[in-house]
Amino acid sequence: MLNWVKQLGIKYFRGIFSGDNLPNKITKECGIVNLDSKIGPGTHCVCITNINNYCEYFDSFGLKMPTDIQRYMLTSGKQIVYSGDGIREGDSVLCGYWVLYYLLERQRGRSIL
Repeated sequence: MLNWVKQLGIKYFRGIFSGDNLPNKITKECGIVNLDSKIGPGTHCVCITNINNYCEYFDSFGLKMPTDIQRYMLTSGKQIVYSGDGIREGDSVLCGYWVLYYLLERQRGRSIL
């Protein structure tokens, strides 16, 4: 996935983290979070951005934001924006592609929330 981030030229990319291994404080950044633990094989990817006047959380299933991610995003001191609407089927395994698409569209100034 890191190769795709580089090929797409996604700016301010901080990294790919597990939900239980986020940095202490959010910076001007975007990133991908796998909702599995740091020792797990990976379950589902979401993404976050903190580039503009607010923080954004994107989950292609439209599920509720996990507490660890919300706590991390609140360190920005900004409002958190997210959508509870899913844009893909529950049995799909394309979450990585959706978060890359979201980050690319946000970089282009477009919103899909």
